Amino acid sequence: MRASLWFQDERDQTNAELHENGFLALAEDWRRDLQPVSHIYVCQIKNACSTGTVTIEVRERQRRLADQYPGFVVHSTSGLQSHSDNCHYGYELGYRVLGEQLARLVLRDVFGHAQPTQVAAPNLGSAW
Repeated sequence: MRASLWFQDERDQTNAELHENGFLALAEDWRRDLQPVSHIYVCQIKNACSTGTVTIEVRERQRRLADQYPGFVVHSTSGLQSHSDNCHYGYELGYRVLGEQLARLVLRDVFGHAQPTQVAAPNLGSAW
């Protein structure tokens, strides 16, 4: 297995440390059990649907994963269209678009296909 795509729900959106530690333990298990997992794609969570909580701390920890751990690729879900329940995504402009975006990342990273446009979300180094 060369890649894993991870899309986790918002259950632990109020505890960024728990989220990060749990995910890192899971990723380590994947790498140990499913060698060689060279790429782990992490989809950032959206605002929590059950509480309306803004999950900025969890999303920031997710964003930094790619800077801290080799082989992690973080993908933003911010531009996806929410479903009417504001908890999930619609198909056409949500899950379908997400699948197409992830496919371009996997084609680039795992299969070495050149991509005509930027396929990854920007990762800012600083702002002032």
